Amino acid sequence: MNSNFIYEQTFLTFIILLLPFVISRRSGNVSIQTICFLALATQVITLPFFLIDWQNYEFNHIHPYNFEYSDLLKILIPIFIYLILTNILYFALQQIFGKNIEVKYNYKENKNSINNSWLIVLIVLILIPVNLLFYEYGISIAGISPPNLPFKVSGIAHYLTKYFIPFILSYMYWRGKKNTSAFLILIFYSYILGITTISRSIPISIMGPLILISLYKKDNFKSIFSIINMIIIFMITTQIRNDIYTIEDNQLVINREYSPFENVINVFTNNNNFLGIDAIIQSINGIFNRIDGFQNLVFSLTYNSEAVAEPWIFIVRMISWGLGDYSSDNHNIQWAGQLLPEGFVLGGGLLSNALMMSHFNYLWLTAASFITAFLAYFMEFFLFHLQTRMKFEVEIKNYLTIFFCFILFTGCGAPAFIYPLILLAIINLILNINFK
Repeated sequence: MNSNFIYEQTFLTFIILLLPFVISRRSGNVSIQTICFLALATQVITLPFFLIDWQNYEFNHIHPYNFEYSDLLKILIPIFIYLILTNILYFALQQIFGKNIEVKYNYKENKNSINNSWLIVLIVLILIPVNLLFYEYGISIAGISPPNLPFKVSGIAHYLTKYFIPFILSYMYWRGKKNTSAFLILIFYSYILGITTISRSIPISIMGPLILISLYKKDNFKSIFSIINMIIIFMITTQIRNDIYTIEDNQLVINREYSPFENVINVFTNNNNFLGIDAIIQSINGIFNRIDGFQNLVFSLTYNSEAVAEPWIFIVRMISWGLGDYSSDNHNIQWAGQLLPEGFVLGGGLLSNALMMSHFNYLWLTAASFITAFLAYFMEFFLFHLQTRMKFEVEIKNYLTIFFCFILFTGCGAPAFIYPLILLAIINLILNINFK
């Protein structure tokens, strides 16, 4: 494909999605800026890779895409309207509930943070055998039903592995001195998480913050090194999946004959083209599609929303997946063109859902914008008031806001967002009760 064509389409995408981000900056709030920045960054980064790899686009029979400007605008115009409406509704919520969550970012290096680095190393050294044990017993492995353990141990272990531990380690590194030992041990632990959970998204929960922190600190070496390792982790976990996963009786089955480390050795010994340029390009595209990249929007463009559920079902599922139910088989056929093993449901994030809502009409797209603005505003609203009551640092509040908005962006309706939001609301309510 002509390089000028790729540059022009990427530049057009940048110009169209830049305006919502610029408008969001006027709010002074971290949450709406995070969402608009993620919308801009994910599409500007993934579109070129999607166009470069156009010959390997396998879904033209399900989601036809002609790689023309008209196709691009069919995606960008509804997304642009959605983001603009989200900004407008966010500003309206500010007028109603106040602008008291405008807090300027003021980063300060922790002079005593060297202890954080050694604590990170100690925590990771403790966690590695725990993750290996989880793998042995089939706990927190992507796509595999966990063992039925008492006291919901399997579910607790999954959420600890996927959200809590990566968040704590990333925050400790962010507030620490960021020395090389902590940096390298976190990268190594990302590999451990990838090969023990066979998940391509869980390692990103650590590698993503490492990249952002390195970019913020203008450490080019660590930025590039982190990006390279994130791509390699993604490629390894993808290949391990292909090697050890099979489908039996419409159920995904894992072969745990080999240890996680033996699986890695098999990847390098049995796959000659594992590190080929095509595989690297597809992996980069795959990483960002996990964060609702451009290919997800191509899928959403031709997704027949009416064949899956009523529009209100999609709206309430933006709040919580448990509030609205639809046939996962119908959804998977629309998204992937095929039935998937039981328990597997593919799909995109916030932008994909917004584009699917635009297929009904723009009134429903406005409803999607309102849900997004409402969730983003009140997440930061509750965090701000908790910060002022508990007297913790502004940086913690900002970091939490970015973290939860990232979850909202990548998996709107996920329990990992809505449950903490409800918990924060309850805590704020309790703190505001005047006990006599």
